Amino acid sequence: MKPTEDDRYDSVYDDSIVSLNDVRKTRLSLRQINRVRKAAEIHTKEKEKELDFVRQMYGMVAQAQAEAAAGAI
Repeated sequence: MKPTEDDRYDSVYDDSIVSLNDVRKTRLSLRQINRVRKAAEIHTKEKEKELDFVRQMYGMVAQAQAEAAAGAI
């Protein structure tokens, strides 16, 4: 198996501990925004793969094969 770059959440970068007394608005750096964008893109790609799998599983070809198998019984 080839190693792949996984740009999902990494707890190493989570240093934004906020206390109850801290009322200042936090600002995101460009690096943080880029990490969020990459994570969103990966999530979108995973969803597309899942939808393709579901479409293959429940598609017309699969239904026709299931009906043919049921008719042969």
